[in-house]
Amino acid sequence: MATYTTQRPPYDTELMSFIPPVPEIAFAHTKQDLVQHRQFFGLVTDPNRERIISDPDITVTERIIPGARGDITLSVLTPKKPKGSRIDRQSGILHLHSGGLTAGNRFTGAELVWEWVKELDAVAVLVEYRQPPEHPFPAPLEDCYASLLWMAEHADELGFNCELLMIEGQSAGGGLAAATVLMARDKDGPKVCAQLLCTPMLDDRLLRQEGVSHLAAPARATDLSGLPPAYIDVSSAEPFRDEAVAYALA
Repeated sequence: MATYTTQRPPYDTELMSFIPPVPEIAFAHTKQDLVQHRQFFGLVTDPNRERIISDPDITVTERIIPGARGDITLSVLTPKKPKGSRIDRQSGILHLHSGGLTAGNRFTGAELVWEWVKELDAVAVLVEYRQPPEHPFPAPLEDCYASLLWMAEHADELGFNCELLMIEGQSAGGGLAAATVLMARDKDGPKVCAQLLCTPMLDDRLLRQEGVSHLAAPARATDLSGLPPAYIDVSSAEPFRDEAVAYALA
């Protein structure tokens, strides 16, 4: 196994002078902070939603599907004028958004898959999963897995090759993406061809809790066999750097 050092590079003070400080409302330290915390993510996400919905090159369709704890809202992004005509070449992408599990919505971070829909003739499904603290684990994961099942079962209708189904998630969504493919493996569910984990939130052990499931914190998994290939994207000074690299090495 490759070796890895946990020594972090210092922040570049000159570069830091150009970067505005992150607003305190971006983080929720207590339940009382949640309203402002969610409003902040809404301000960041709403322009994305408007740009995606108004893009003349794609079609956005809203779907409601059943889940273990109630209905789940999805947004399906498809190219209006596909560059190719063969469904066997088109990929399907399940997008799981960031927001620390407690904020954001299905359009948060969706500008990444939005570009793939246009450039690669892909089909993307954005998931509005339930959020803690109102909906604690396993509610968010159950919604993500139900969405994966629905997407795989409706591949022909959606217009993509079910053998080219991948999952992508950012931060909290990266942790949910990792957990979703673990659940799919454990349940002998849909075959996912790849997982893209962007700055994934994978390990809870800083909180010093016991008995936490590997489906809640994928870094706790002791068996990572039988999973699809993973690309894990994390920066050198990212708070989740060490857990993301450790997961990649494992």
